[in-house]
Amino acid sequence: MVEERKGALEAEELLEDLGFDTLPITPNQVAASIDCDQFRLVLEEKIFTSDGILGKAEGNNKGALIYVNANITDKRRLNFTAAHEIGHVCMHIMQQKKMSFECGAKELYNPYNDPIEKEANGFASGLLMPRRLISANFNGDILGGGAGLDHVAAGALDRGQLVFRVDTLFHLSILQKP
Repeated sequence: MVEERKGALEAEELLEDLGFDTLPITPNQVAASIDCDQFRLVLEEKIFTSDGILGKAEGNNKGALIYVNANITDKRRLNFTAAHEIGHVCMHIMQQKKMSFECGAKELYNPYNDPIEKEANGFASGLLMPRRLISANFNGDILGGGAGLDHVAAGALDRGQLVFRVDTLFHLSILQKP
């Protein structure tokens, strides 16, 4: 959980530095805001021959290229994958920790213990659902049918990811069974 929190905090600080103050946050807007003369960042959709590849990020100290699989039909999955790859760029490529990533379902769904992938997953959650912005919209009704966060998460996270993110942020223990 430490790596996920580190990634989420990194994303939230980035959004604040870039001046993002309303939801929804889209990865394309974030990538365009990061892109500058000192560090070029390109985010594109690309058709991969393998459905097992969801996204790729490659770069060096001057820039990075992110490809997200254009065959991903679920917009929320597409956004999360793009945000995950932006996390690799900001936390790993720009920091010169690792220069190339190829992510599939096993990395994004995180069933194994790779701290770098956990950081990127946390970054994606923090980018799409930053604490300071969702706090203003959270009324405590995440599981009910009332006005919860569904309207601000549209296109960002599926309901399971949304519940997990809110539970993690606010320590609500929604996910614990009685």
